[in-house]
Amino acid sequence: SYFDDLFLKVWQNESCLNVLGDLNQDNTINILDVIILVNIILGQSPSEYQLLTGDLNQDNIINILDVILMVNIILNR
Repeated sequence: SYFDDLFLKVWQNESCLNVLGDLNQDNTINILDVIILVNIILGQSPSEYQLLTGDLNQDNIINILDVILMVNIILNR
């Protein structure tokens, strides 16, 4: 995996089932994933996959802290 501009490129093999933060399953964590995460917080029903990968800090709650972590991943901080 590596950062390229504002995108995180992720290579998966069969042993990697979920990539935290990749809510739209395009193998890149970017603003599209942030939008999905914010929509979930605002009441959109998430898929089971989004519930697993949207909880970036693994506290069993999807909230603004997960959005902050995702933005920091995108900004490479």
